[in-house]
Amino acid sequence: MEQHRHADPACIAALSPDQIATLPWPAWLPAEAVARLSVSQLLAIPVRLWGLMPGDWLRAVHPERLAAMPPDRVAWWTAEATARLDAAQVRLLSPHQVAALRWPEALSAQARRVLDEVMSRTNSLT
Repeated sequence: MEQHRHADPACIAALSPDQIATLPWPAWLPAEAVARLSVSQLLAIPVRLWGLMPGDWLRAVHPERLAAMPPDRVAWWTAEATARLDAAQVRLLSPHQVAALRWPEALSAQARRVLDEVMSRTNSLT
């Protein structure tokens, strides 16, 4: 089961979304492999498994790809995973994703400042 912990990141990146969906523990993918996952591969991961993703895993996701995650995935992020988001990732979150964050207080001080900026820009548009 843990063979994908040591898989070559290029091999993981070459998997189809259907193949990614069958991984029993995608949370065990190394950060180098996670960084190479496409949006379609990330979306193939079952929603319920997003609650198992450690902070370093989530931090490894490219900010633009993370910004493509629907709110139902964001709602599963743990406090520990949310705490590992960096300012670049938070800057690209949509208002719907921000609303789905269950643990915004877990963000670092810098990421919270960016979140406040994003929310103030969003509020000024309404």
